[in-house]
Amino acid sequence: MESLTRKKTYMASNMFLKFSEFTVLDDEERPFSTNYGATASCVLAEFLSIEEIVAMPIEFLIAFLCQKGKNCFSNPDHIAALWKAAARNSYRLDQCLYEPLTISLASSFNFRL
Repeated sequence: MESLTRKKTYMASNMFLKFSEFTVLDDEERPFSTNYGATASCVLAEFLSIEEIVAMPIEFLIAFLCQKGKNCFSNPDHIAALWKAAARNSYRLDQCLYEPLTISLASSFNFRL
């Protein structure tokens, strides 16, 4: 149990560094039910930086969320808007830090890049 707690704390720290606003949203503003779910993990691991989310047209973000969420969201437009707003309001890191953070998060979620 201690190992799981340590792993989640490590992941939460990396999530905050990569996408600060995502980790501090209130329950009603949170785009996903959990930060460790399948769709949230795909967004955190597949986008190299939050600038990619900000620059992405909302239609593409909605399509991405529907694909990764297997069309289980009742209001993907709202979730995409929340996700985009959270990306805009997050702290920006130096570009050279995003790749190691993404690799760390992806390996924590047991993804293959």
